[in-house]
Amino acid sequence: MTSQRILTGYMWVFFAFMFAPLILMIITSFNDVSPPSVMGWRGFTGKWYAFFWMSEADIRADPVLRALDRDRFVACFGGSLQVAAVVVPLSLLLGLSGAVLLTRWHSRANGPLWWVLLSPMLAPGIILGLSALVFWGGLALVPGCSQS
Repeated sequence: MTSQRILTGYMWVFFAFMFAPLILMIITSFNDVSPPSVMGWRGFTGKWYAFFWMSEADIRADPVLRALDRDRFVACFGGSLQVAAVVVPLSLLLGLSGAVLLTRWHSRANGPLWWVLLSPMLAPGIILGLSALVFWGGLALVPGCSQS
């Protein structure tokens, strides 16, 4: 067996490991069970996607859908899009600037600069999440979506 075949096999296993939960979640979202479940297929439905256009009577008839607040979800989604509209360009600008700086500028500060720029990727996500929660909590900002 050649090293190319081993690498190809490893890549297929890796991609299956990464994408299998996503594909399973998509398939599950079409199951006519409330809440969606992998086990016990009861038929094909699109109600989870039609939620925004359903009548109030249809929403009240479903035990899970009636617990959801459509207006609040839309408001929170809009808030997330506003945050993304600011964060994505800023991240691209800062990331590209840092990459250009590290590849073009050679000095004694390159080592510490590498660690400062790469530390968010090296820290576990839970540590970053808890740190952000503590930081924003210290500024008296509460997490979540507030409907105005």
